[in-house]
Amino acid sequence: MVIEYKGEPDYEISLTADFVGVGSQTFAGTSKPSDTSGLFNTEVPDMSVFNGIYAVVATDYDCFAIQRGCPEGGDISDLIWIQFRDAQPSEDCVNSAKDAMTAAQLDFSALQLDEE
Repeated sequence: MVIEYKGEPDYEISLTADFVGVGSQTFAGTSKPSDTSGLFNTEVPDMSVFNGIYAVVATDYDCFAIQRGCPEGGDISDLIWIQFRDAQPSEDCVNSAKDAMTAAQLDFSALQLDEE
C-alpha cells in the first residue's frame, strides 16, 4: 500500500492498494485533523468503509507512522496501519516499527503485509 499526503491543513490522500482477487486500485480523498489531541478524521470517498477517526500511535518522521482507529463502516472494529516513508523500507525501519508497536502493546504479527 502506498499513501501520499499533500497539502495543509486538509491533506490530499492518494492510496494505492492491492486486493486479493481484485488487483491494484487507487483511491483519493482528504484527511483533516479533527482537533489537537492527535486524532484525525479520514474520509476516502471511494473507500468509505475505512473512513473514521484515527490516532497516531507512534512515529519516526524519517521512517514510519503507526495509526490506529475505528472505521465507521464494514465489519472492522479496530484498524492499525503502518505507513512507511519509503515504498521499500529498510530492515532498520521495519524493526523500529515493530519495536514501537510492542511498546504500544500492539501485536505486529497480526498485521497483513501488503507487497505494494
